[in-house]
Amino acid sequence: MTLLARVSRWVLGGALVAALGCSNAPSTPATDAGEDVEKRDVPVFVGPGSLTVTWTINGMPPTAERCAEVMATTVEMSSPDFSAQRSDYPCTQGMVNFPMANSGQYGLTTILKGAAGSVYAYELPVTVESGGTATANIDFSPPGRARIRWTINGERPSAELCTSVSGTVVGISIGSRLMNLGANCQAGTFLSNTLQPGEYNVRAQLINQPARMLLNEQTARVTVPAATTGEVTVDFTARVTMMP
Repeated sequence: MTLLARVSRWVLGGALVAALGCSNAPSTPATDAGEDVEKRDVPVFVGPGSLTVTWTINGMPPTAERCAEVMATTVEMSSPDFSAQRSDYPCTQGMVNFPMANSGQYGLTTILKGAAGSVYAYELPVTVESGGTATANIDFSPPGRARIRWTINGERPSAELCTSVSGTVVGISIGSRLMNLGANCQAGTFLSNTLQPGEYNVRAQLINQPARMLLNEQTARVTVPAATTGEVTVDFTARVTMMP
């Protein structure tokens, strides 16, 4: 079984943390149910809503000149009615409105296309509330990557240091779509697959894999520029349990 397959069984789930009793989050105090519901701003996902999707190219409006620069002619997009239908729109159109979009939180496949095929293909996350009007923009720019580095108690990880804190693997989550990624503790770095340029939340977990134990968790944000690599470093705080 590969490292990734092993990590995916237990690394990045809140259920695991709760089951192991490792969470440091404070317990939620009991409140009056009626008062709690009244204070919450809960999205309603029952009936359809309206969704307007816009797109840009390298952060700019899709004029004929910009579409030509990237050799694009159309934008292919999946339908927000959860059907298998996909439609093509002129690259220069810049927007499309769906007056009867399914409510919920989901992703739309968006592909900037030209005569030679796909130029850039990304998934656009959208949130549509019942009876509401939502907007979302997809920027077609060259993809980038994210490099996540880690230290342990302020030191660069080594085989000896990882052994001393009983750490074996580091689980990585980037954004909401890339989960169950991992690397050996002593590697000290993880390089993502290609990502759409933008800001991403990062969650990193130092884990004792044989014991299925979460030792420490850190969060950060990373900026992924177009056509290059963004970097962020997290520092794990872990108790020394044995001498290497």
